[in-house]
Amino acid sequence: MEPRAFRRAGQATAHYDTLPIGIGLFDSRFHCRYANRRFAEVLGLQPTETSGQDLFELLPDHADELTAHLEAAMHGYESQHPLMLSTGDTEVPTLMCRFSRHESGDGAMPGACMTVDELPASLWTEQDHQSLPCDATTGMPTESWSALVESERKLQLMIDSIPAFVMYIDNDTRYCFVNRYYEKRFKVPRDQNIGKRVKDVISSKTYNYFMPKIRQALDGKTLRFIATTQDQQGKQRILESQIVPDIDEDGQVLGCAFMGLDITERKQAEDDLRTSEETSRTIMDSSLDYIVKISPEGIIQYINRSITSMTVEHVIGKSLFDYIDNDFKKSTAECLEEVARTCKPGRYESQYHHCSGKTYTFDARVNPILCGDKVVAMIINSRDVTDQKRAASEIRIRAAQHAAVAGLGLRALGSVELTELMQDAVEVLAKVMPVDFANVMELMPDAEHFLFRAVVGWDPAWVNRRALPIDETSQAGRTFKTGEPVIVEDFDHDARFVRTPAQEEAAVISGVTVVIPGVDSPYGILGVHCRSRRQFSNDDISVLQTVANVLAEAIDRTRILQSLKVSERRYQTLARISPVGIFRTDAFGKYVYVNQRYCEISGITTDQAMGEGWSRALHADDRSRVCNYWQLCCETGEPFHEEFRFADHGQSVRWVIAQAVPETDRFGDAVAFVGTITDITQRRQLEQEAQLRRDELIHISRLNTMGEMASGLAHELNQPLAAAAMYAESCVRKINSGSGSCEEITPLLEKMWDVIVRAGDIIHRLRDFVKKKPHALVRLQLEELFDDTREMLDWELRDKAISMTAHFEKPLPDVMGDRVQLQQVVINLVRNATEAITESGSDGGRIELSAFRSAGGVTMRVAANAATSCELVLDNLFDTFFTTKPEGMGIGLSICRSIVEAHAGRISACRNDQGGLTIEVSLPSAPDDSHPASPRA
Repeated sequence: MEPRAFRRAGQATAHYDTLPIGIGLFDSRFHCRYANRRFAEVLGLQPTETSGQDLFELLPDHADELTAHLEAAMHGYESQHPLMLSTGDTEVPTLMCRFSRHESGDGAMPGACMTVDELPASLWTEQDHQSLPCDATTGMPTESWSALVESERKLQLMIDSIPAFVMYIDNDTRYCFVNRYYEKRFKVPRDQNIGKRVKDVISSKTYNYFMPKIRQALDGKTLRFIATTQDQQGKQRILESQIVPDIDEDGQVLGCAFMGLDITERKQAEDDLRTSEETSRTIMDSSLDYIVKISPEGIIQYINRSITSMTVEHVIGKSLFDYIDNDFKKSTAECLEEVARTCKPGRYESQYHHCSGKTYTFDARVNPILCGDKVVAMIINSRDVTDQKRAASEIRIRAAQHAAVAGLGLRALGSVELTELMQDAVEVLAKVMPVDFANVMELMPDAEHFLFRAVVGWDPAWVNRRALPIDETSQAGRTFKTGEPVIVEDFDHDARFVRTPAQEEAAVISGVTVVIPGVDSPYGILGVHCRSRRQFSNDDISVLQTVANVLAEAIDRTRILQSLKVSERRYQTLARISPVGIFRTDAFGKYVYVNQRYCEISGITTDQAMGEGWSRALHADDRSRVCNYWQLCCETGEPFHEEFRFADHGQSVRWVIAQAVPETDRFGDAVAFVGTITDITQRRQLEQEAQLRRDELIHISRLNTMGEMASGLAHELNQPLAAAAMYAESCVRKINSGSGSCEEITPLLEKMWDVIVRAGDIIHRLRDFVKKKPHALVRLQLEELFDDTREMLDWELRDKAISMTAHFEKPLPDVMGDRVQLQQVVINLVRNATEAITESGSDGGRIELSAFRSAGGVTMRVAANAATSCELVLDNLFDTFFTTKPEGMGIGLSICRSIVEAHAGRISACRNDQGGLTIEVSLPSAPDDSHPASPRA
């Protein structure tokens, strides 16, 4: 039905009491239900005298000609008719009567509205309305009008019978029409909403949602959308909605029609059954249901689409029972008779056999179309439930299959023997599929034959005795080669394969085989077969593959358990003879296992090591550091690596290296730690002895350097001492002469003090340099270290006419080191450069000291401009006892390398642009005090 019809159906009922024309409202039996004052004046009556009067009583001379117009108006056709009335001796001028539809609002048949006015007819014909076609002579409606009335009535009944909201809203956003489904769903009579504005009927939330869409429709736009709203009881409803503008011939929008299909129940059914694809896209022709209109005798008057091989037009006029299976004709007829008798909806189920051979099952709902209290037609909503019925049946079958397979899986998780599980598997398949034969075949070691391990239907004597060769012409052989399921629907017509002798003897017709997968190669074949032709579905193959996977898991688990037992025995043997201590903990770092070697190294028993007992055997000086670091690794899941000491009650100390790594689960979380401890006591002792020897050698090197510098140092000390003696002699002379005053003697004493202090500083530095004392790391600034060293070597450089310059990047980070040893490195490098310059005999010798920031620390360079002819200098420069000087010992640069490496640094040499050597020393920077020290520090 077009939107214009909705507008005509309801717009005449709004505010008729306020209009200045005569208005009369008539029900379906032509009784006057209401007349306004003007209408009563035209008839010469009071408004109260018209209520309940028949049209033939009110206008007896014109009832026949007005009846046709009123009846047409009840079916939505507006018309106008001139009428000459006379009241007594008074003749009323020609009246123009206009007829339109009026909704009753109480569920009864719609009525009609009749308006009268003395206005000229020309003003009426300019209105947008549809005149009723009448015969020019008799003034009665023509036959075409009757057909239109019948078609309009059918359409109106269909609109009222469909399960969807239908409303018409005018430009003023007032309700002009609502259908019967609206009344039924919201429990509100139609006339209570007719004439009201939308905002006065629905909630503010719903209004804010729908009103923008209504405005778009009133602007001429057609909208389709899914909406969520609430009914009068507050229940949420889902509507598949459409708003269509009503546009006249001039392009003017007169209103809009709102159609909303309640799909709440359908949505719920879709979630549960997943069988419904979509609901109606339009009210009639796009419905998923078959909508049929029949006469009370069962003659088809309308069908929205046909399920037969004929078109819809060919089906019209034929009996409904021509398309119903004989077994369902009786029940269908009884349902239709019951609906015709009681005028209440009915329901039945029927089947139809299509010409293609397919049988359709329908769930039909019958709604009567009433004219008064008589059923004039029926609307049948037939839903095709064929797939639902089939799906329900298949679901029951699949549920039984899945339950059986699940039970088999639970047995596989238990301690059932593998042979017993295989037999259970084939028995389950034979029962739930169902099939005549089922078997499990294992791939033999020669990889050329299958061995029967479990059978149903076949000879039980074959189990573990009969073998089948692997051949691609056989179904099982092809399955094994391809790894894919192989289906044979009919061996007699499948040229790919031939039956095995056993299959030939058993008259096997069809079957399917799948691979039982393995870790490295398939374990074997699982197959089922039938003596009759059968189509195996994807669900059948899925069940078969699921059982195959259950068997594969059980086989793999059995093999893994066997491998684990062997591996465990090997592990226990290796742990028993291992030269290192082995331990294992839980996820919290508590010991759960130690081997015998661990107990021997730590000096504690197995019971004493369990839990956190091992920590009590640690040396007191190491216990806090090691335990804190171990706890941190357990919390973060990081590997553990540390050196520490064990000490027993006899204070026997053993040094060990301990390392542990986490065992993680599939989520990457640590579930345990496995580690080892290695006894390094002897290595530690050797390292300590080597360190003592190295310290002795370094000290000897310093003494040797000091010996070489002795004569120069004597000269260096002689100058401040001679100056002090001179200042002292001057003071004595002035005092003895009696001419010296305090003002004259004090400056001399101050100068004497300065030179004595300078001599003392020189002696103090030399003593610290030569003194043998323990190795101690302190935070140092290289610039201060260079300054002290330069003062010690300044006299030697001056004596040999060698200049030395220093360039420092600022600021330089501090380094951690032993001041004396690093000072010895600088002295050795500078003196080595000095000797190289002296030996080369070149004038203008120059040494350049530089220091700059580098990656991770500080780099210092000592560069000399003296050339050397020794080609082996770069390769052997830092080797012990290697020297290019005839009187050299070859330990100076070797000592430098030992000291630098002991400070975690690097030393290297290269030729520079001046033909000399540049020696580069890199040292790590001191740690930032703002950061906490490592647990291993």
